[in-house]
Amino acid sequence: MKASQTLRVLRWARSTVVALLIQCSVMILLDTVAFAQVPSDATLRIQITSLSKTNISVTISNTQAEVLYELQYKQNRTNWISLGFDNGSEMTNETWFVIWMPTNYTANSPTPITAKSFRVRSFKDSYAGGKGGMADWWQIKYFGNIGVDGFADPMGDGWLTMTKWQKGMDPFKWYTPPAPQSQFPYSNPPHYQEPLPYAQLNEITATSISNRILSVTAKKQTNGYVLTVHHPIIHARYLLLVRDTLDAQWRASGYFVSGTNRNSVQLHVDTKGMMTDPQAPITLQAVQFLPDVVQPQFTAGWGEDTDGDGLPDIYEVLVTRTDPDDADTGDTGIPDGYRVFSDDGWNNWDKFHYRANPFKKCEPPPVVVLEKPTASEIFEAQLSKTDLPYEPELEIRTNSEASFQPYSLSVDRYLPPDNRSHARGDVRIVWKVPPPSP
Repeated sequence: MKASQTLRVLRWARSTVVALLIQCSVMILLDTVAFAQVPSDATLRIQITSLSKTNISVTISNTQAEVLYELQYKQNRTNWISLGFDNGSEMTNETWFVIWMPTNYTANSPTPITAKSFRVRSFKDSYAGGKGGMADWWQIKYFGNIGVDGFADPMGDGWLTMTKWQKGMDPFKWYTPPAPQSQFPYSNPPHYQEPLPYAQLNEITATSISNRILSVTAKKQTNGYVLTVHHPIIHARYLLLVRDTLDAQWRASGYFVSGTNRNSVQLHVDTKGMMTDPQAPITLQAVQFLPDVVQPQFTAGWGEDTDGDGLPDIYEVLVTRTDPDDADTGDTGIPDGYRVFSDDGWNNWDKFHYRANPFKKCEPPPVVVLEKPTASEIFEAQLSKTDLPYEPELEIRTNSEASFQPYSLSVDRYLPPDNRSHARGDVRIVWKVPPPSP
């Protein structure tokens, strides 16, 4: 079916699929919060393959085997509804959904249906079986990263994090402690009601994003800075950014959401320029080894990720200079969040989260050579003083004249068997960039 073909449908029943979209001439529309985006989900593509008076067929490309996907339809400006779940195919990289149409379908309906009428998210858990079985997108939405411990109780209310995931609860909201056995059984997969609507721009361009950058003033305090963000749009997600005389490149500080009016918003940041207030709706990775900011400058801009490439719109405009409405700027074949600009192995998504300059090459920690070390010395040498999560790799030399060889079970016997013993050889620690997160 050609893209130019017009697809229209009447108002669907409330329990089924669609309410007519209302056209609006203002620049801002209300919409639900975009899905917290898993990097691999940025490659998913939605295509309507057939339309008749009885059903619509939708194809999701670039799906993965043994991963569950949920398809949703935009019911109106502020609500999406679930159309069901299906597993990725083990034979192809495509998943098909067939959606039944109401009997009163007519080609004269004024509302067109396009691929943008649908959205899809994966329920993949990269740590399934080990940390609680929570989907990647949910972990990123609330914690800013994956690998969250599902058996933790961050609010101390007796609810496990994985239980809050299963029951559609906010992991950072305190609830009445559960009664015995109330954490079980789980629903699988869970489906969540959509949150309150946030503002959304009607047109996403570098110019429209730049025109909505907010003025931010800062007042220094002993433990950081108090910021005043002026004239925000109501119910909008913003990303706070900071730069200083040590590094002129903007880097992310944290997310916040404006209130019900355009009154100024106050935020607090630490001496490194990082937000100390609870971030919403996404929490960025904490960093330890950034230097304190010197004569910092702050700004805040559109924090949505319109094209789903893992990078917020304002970050693409001010930092990577990529198109906020095109997941693959320049048709490189690689989503903007996965691209590497600095030839060091770290992609733009990594550097956004760890506040590194995407255009500046990052060097791994220096190689460490330990002569017949103890287990404690080996452990301490693997604690790198960098925020980027380099992976340490052990190499062993069994005598002073031999060359170092990568660690394997065959040389494991040369390592110290306990904390009081020394290795029967020398140990070298080198650092590698891990493979991209799924």
